[in-house]
Amino acid sequence: MTIKEFKMQLALGTLSIDVKMKLTDNKNTSKKIFKILSEDEDWCIRQRVAYNPSTPPEILRQLSTDKEMEVVYHAALNPSTPLEILQQLSTNENKYFRGCIAKNPSTPPEILQQLSTDEDYEVRKNVAENPNTPSKALQQLSTDEYEWTRQSAISNLNTSLD
Repeated sequence: MTIKEFKMQLALGTLSIDVKMKLTDNKNTSKKIFKILSEDEDWCIRQRVAYNPSTPPEILRQLSTDKEMEVVYHAALNPSTPLEILQQLSTNENKYFRGCIAKNPSTPPEILQQLSTDEDYEVRKNVAENPNTPSKALQQLSTDEYEWTRQSAISNLNTSLD
């Protein structure tokens, strides 16, 4: 679908939710279409835009401040989310945002090290499962009070067996 066809159908109100969903899931969707869909009134559409790894960083930046938490969660999980957004959300009071940052495969080791001492055990468990988690943090997490966190840390390939 061209941008012209997209805008025409959108203006006429003939663009179905199914078509919007297919566009949000397509890695080849144009930046212009992603931009328009990122402002859709339906939060489910914005959430799907936030989840697509092909979504441009500037759109993910915008979606990371969406009024709907589900949209922000998916932006936090997206491996294309800019570093400054990962840093910002890693210190958010919302433990689910921090948990998503801990899961994100693009979160750098410094942020994961910081999150390895988070008060929430699920955040720590997500850190323990992340392939970017530094060995030092994994050693600490291997003695965590929660069994799932300990098991995840021990199972992580970065864990030193010394």
